[in-house]
Amino acid sequence: MNSIYIISPIIGGIIGYFTNWIAIKMLFRPYKKLSFGPFTLPFTPGLIPKERARIAESIATAVGDNLLNPQFLAQEAVTPDKTEAIKEFLTNKRAELQASEWTIEDILERIFKETKEEKLADLATVLAKKLTSKSFLDQYLCPLLASVSENLAGYLVENTILKERIKSSLLDSILDEQKQLIDLLPADVLDLLSEFALRAAKIIINEATCYVQRPQTKSLIKKHIDAYLKKGTLRSFVGIFIDTTTLADQASEALLSYLADTENETYVAKVILNKVNDLLARKPSEIIGLLGDYKANLVLETGIDLLITKVSQGKLFSKELIINLLGSEQVTYSLKRYLLKLLAQIRPLKLTSLYNYLDAKKWATIEDKLLCLYIDKAPAFIENIVSEFKLTQVIQDKINSFDLAELEEMLFGLAKKELAAITWLGGLLGFLMGLITPLLRIFLD
Repeated sequence: MNSIYIISPIIGGIIGYFTNWIAIKMLFRPYKKLSFGPFTLPFTPGLIPKERARIAESIATAVGDNLLNPQFLAQEAVTPDKTEAIKEFLTNKRAELQASEWTIEDILERIFKETKEEKLADLATVLAKKLTSKSFLDQYLCPLLASVSENLAGYLVENTILKERIKSSLLDSILDEQKQLIDLLPADVLDLLSEFALRAAKIIINEATCYVQRPQTKSLIKKHIDAYLKKGTLRSFVGIFIDTTTLADQASEALLSYLADTENETYVAKVILNKVNDLLARKPSEIIGLLGDYKANLVLETGIDLLITKVSQGKLFSKELIINLLGSEQVTYSLKRYLLKLLAQIRPLKLTSLYNYLDAKKWATIEDKLLCLYIDKAPAFIENIVSEFKLTQVIQDKINSFDLAELEEMLFGLAKKELAAITWLGGLLGFLMGLITPLLRIFLD
């Protein structure tokens, strides 16, 4: 038997085996290009290291944009099997809560450990700032307070008994007050009294000037001069030689000149300020006494009606006032202290005691509402979160960050059997080609 029929297939099998083995290895090897002087050895680096960036981008696009895109994940989050899993999760957590022996203190210890008190203080600060922030108040609290204000106004308008009680309580408070009015007013208001007196004086002088300038006033002055001259024989005789119209004009001019003197404003302002100070030196009860019961009741009723009107118009509890009031540092600090105090009170409570506050029916209702909330909000939330993650870029960066040896080991490990089969297939094909070649030569010869 001719030995070529044995040697040729064996050599062909060896060549086919090692050819495929080298081809597979050249997918990664060498990791870097090999150069000899100015010449670069062909097929270096390996295919995957050379095209690493393009391959990473292709894989990232295929996975991030097509398989794990935000819209797909959002839809998958609310499929029947996922919602059923969420429902089962809520039920299991409720059962754990019912059987738990943990206290709130145990949970805090588990979360914060050594820095518990500092973290709780920080948490209370963050919550207080969040609850008093402009965005939170504007979105959640202001509409509620506006509704309360509107309902309160309607209630006050219709409830005459309550209005009478408010008036009575206000009157009693005024009568019981022993301080003078000057001690009850804010300092910034008292500082404005001089300016107020000067403005009032200017208004009075201006009104007096306008009054004297009126033609009717001049006629009235002339009328009084004529009446004066007609009283008595001597005055009547003198009146024959006097033009009372001219005299009335001159008297008006004299009055206008007098009123234009700046000293008059100062004097009138001083008189007003003295009268105001005399009033402020009295007690509120003395003011009520000066007004009398009827006028005092009328003033109080008018003030209460005005207050109710402001409430009904939304001017008393305006959005700006609420935000400025509740967003102040004092309110934020007070809320922080309250949160810490509340937390100190509930820390010893067991989770089971919290669970027992509600019956099974209410817990089932809560679970249903949470599930509905998940179905309603989860898709948009997941879509936004995944979009923010930019999965395509994350996958691409991760692939590019792999060490080439590590990446080679990982890929070869995943396709170990398949790559071995390809190698042996090359050997088999080489063996067949080595066997077929001498047979063909026989037929050709």
